[in-house]
Amino acid sequence: MAYKTILCHLVADERNLARWEAAFGLARGDGAHVIGLYTIPPLIILGDAMMQVTPAIYEQYDAEAQAQADAAGTRFMEAARQNGVSAEWRIARGFPSEAIRVHGLYADLVVMGQAGDDFISTPGLDSTDSLAADAAIFAGRPVIYLPKSGSFPALGKRVLLAWNGSREAVRALTDSLPLLKRAEAVHLLTAKLPSSIPAQDISTVLARHGVKVEMQNVETTEDASTGALLLREAAARRCDVLVMGVYGHSRMNEWAFGGVSRHVLRHATLPVMFSH
Repeated sequence: MAYKTILCHLVADERNLARWEAAFGLARGDGAHVIGLYTIPPLIILGDAMMQVTPAIYEQYDAEAQAQADAAGTRFMEAARQNGVSAEWRIARGFPSEAIRVHGLYADLVVMGQAGDDFISTPGLDSTDSLAADAAIFAGRPVIYLPKSGSFPALGKRVLLAWNGSREAVRALTDSLPLLKRAEAVHLLTAKLPSSIPAQDISTVLARHGVKVEMQNVETTEDASTGALLLREAAARRCDVLVMGVYGHSRMNEWAFGGVSRHVLRHATLPVMFSH
């Protein structure tokens, strides 16, 4: 198994360079094709301001958004050429959540991240956390979620793998195998394991794939403390990516992450690879 098609989600902010650098770094390892998906959300104006919006305002918004997208596409394709990576550029207009769900279906891996400080959020649209949930839950794809600062052109050298014996953890482990096989060091952290699941078995499974792990079991009780523990352990081991399964639950017509997942994604200072 290898990542042969990587979807890189891009928006109108300062973090696009970090996103496509991470995607290109992963692509070089497997000779993958990278799709740059730039989403242009609709112009949504709420409240009394709606009465003051003219067609000219919408036309100006569309023109400026298209110009930003075209400029980003030029930089993306030039960066792909310099990195020797096969790539293509796509622009999707409409709700980003729908674009990610549709385009994510045909990728092996999705790279996205927290919004940069210069990102202008649109009222009524999903946060980046929710978009990440869409990719993992509705498209069923593993996601590498980058923090809002830092550069990660060669991630995956030192990996912290979180394991609790859940279905989501199984998915994350399986989806991350191409990354684990290339890693210089893999640290396996087990927590909240049912007594019927021997922790040692998972290291044996990984060894059959050629992945040698250093294993440690920890005891946690609260979701927030578990999330904080994962981030502390990743930092202590100088890991450059954390792999974990994420739990989601329905909230009306959208999905939200569970406590551990939400804490990690909001406070991480390293890339997090997750599956649902």
